[in-house]
Amino acid sequence: MNWAGDFSTAALDMPTFEDVIDAIRTNSLTGSEVPAAGAFACVLAARSLLGESTHDYFSRLLQAVLSVERSLPGDAGLTGAVKRILAAADRADGLANGPERVVQAIETEAERISHGLARARNNSTGIGLV
Repeated sequence: MNWAGDFSTAALDMPTFEDVIDAIRTNSLTGSEVPAAGAFACVLAARSLLGESTHDYFSRLLQAVLSVERSLPGDAGLTGAVKRILAAADRADGLANGPERVVQAIETEAERISHGLARARNNSTGIGLV
């Protein structure tokens, strides 16, 4: 996945969620890039696990998402993004609707997180205000 988010300074090629975790851990990302990247790391994890059995899918997805959160302990933005991703996954009711529906829900929430952070960033700098 090529993630550029809505940030002009963030154009990163990270094909796996582990790559994103490494970028977060090594401080390659800063500020609002961290929660947005964390959300997209969860998307990458959800996609990468689609071949797993249903039971294994959900337990491994939870492990992956929690590893994203642990990549930068104490970061409130990252923790908030992970909580939103987990809530979206829960609302998707994967046991009834299947893992593909969970991926869709996580993707949608990651986009919301990214766009919300970009709007907040633009508003704080005056960009886009009339």
